[in-house]
Formats: sequence, structure tokens, C-alpha cells
Amino acid sequence: MGHVAIVNKELILQGFDVIKQDVPENVLFGEHVGVPEGCDLKPGEYVWSIEKSAWLPMRKLQTDPLGLTIRAIILGLQAVRDQSDIQLPDETLQFIEIWERSGQLDLWNKEHKGAVPQPKE
Repeated sequence: MGHVAIVNKELILQGFDVIKQDVPENVLFGEHVGVPEGCDLKPGEYVWSIEKSAWLPMRKLQTDPLGLTIRAIILGLQAVRDQSDIQLPDETLQFIEIWERSGQLDLWNKEHKGAVPQPKE
């Protein structure tokens, strides 16, 4: 018997199961990853990293007003960079690159389908 984690196509942990065959731990096969018996990771909070062969915590979206402001600034700067002939300063380009590498914008777009959040009053 093998204990497995069930993942979706984005490799996000969905739950756990026991299957008939023995399964090596930390190996992805199909929609399963071998895990130790009693694995206590919470579904929806971890994603399987193929490169690291490990579970990584999902990044939480910033919901504070400053996070919304920074996202708006980054999106505006990306538009200027990508759609105009304006040469942005190196510091601004580095700031954009840091945010693009962080994955926060992709995570926001994936979870909100690109919708612009409305500030709470």
C-alpha cells in the first residue's frame, strides 16, 4: 500500500489517498506524489516543485491597500515599458524585474482572472 498526495494539473495539493501499489516518497507520477503516512500538509496551501522534488508553500496574495497600489504601479510601468518608446531608468526596470520574478502578479491574475480589485471603503 502506498500513501499519495493528489495534485491537480497545476500541481497544487488537493488531498490524500491510499493506493494498492507501493510508492516511493517525493516522486511524482500522474496526478499523485508519494508521501509518508500521516502527511499533515493542508490541501490548497502547497504546490509540488518538480525541480526541487519538494512541497512548497503557496504564496498568499497581498490584500492590503499598499499591495494594491504596488500592483497598480507595476502594471502601469510594464505598459510604459512594453508599449512606448520611453526609456525607463535602470532602477525602475530593476523594480519591475523584481516583481515579475516574485510571481505575485501571475498569482494575482490567476486567482482573480485579471480582475482589478476594488478598494474597500
